[in-house]
Amino acid sequence: CSPPIHSRRESGSGRDLDRSRSYRRACAVLALLWAHLLHGRGQFRKSVLVSFGGVVVFIWATLFFFINNIESYSQRAAIEFFEDKGHWSCWEQQVVNDDCWLLTKGYKSYVPEFYGRISEAQPAEDVLFHGDIDRPVYLSCKVTHVDEVLALGTFTEVGRKNGFVFWVRQP
Repeated sequence: CSPPIHSRRESGSGRDLDRSRSYRRACAVLALLWAHLLHGRGQFRKSVLVSFGGVVVFIWATLFFFINNIESYSQRAAIEFFEDKGHWSCWEQQVVNDDCWLLTKGYKSYVPEFYGRISEAQPAEDVLFHGDIDRPVYLSCKVTHVDEVLALGTFTEVGRKNGFVFWVRQP
């Protein structure tokens, strides 16, 4: 049984990050050694070109490996929270929602729709915050916006992780 293709839980694993760091270091060291050898032979122009070329390759490699992991660096806790609310069922080979509404407060993110696997239109935020609801409403906010959620008066905190605070409002 395997999760859906768009699940990225495995991306950014420690082994991949260590491998990318070693590639970048090797690239930088080889360029510096080559430039040093050229400089020692009196080939100053080639030495400068190799140094600059090595820096370009180092920056490119750093961006290549880093960009693939930005999502996990910035929102991993929220991703795990919302994935848990709409999860992949190995037995039924389909997404099984906990039949709930998913929201963010104080920041914009596609995480609830993508990882929570929302399949229907949600009611307006005002309804989910204060109106009658037929299923639980799960909310994620950053720690800097906790006061805004507390001011709503309808949510109960269920957890905190990596700068995110998670809330629930029961029907």
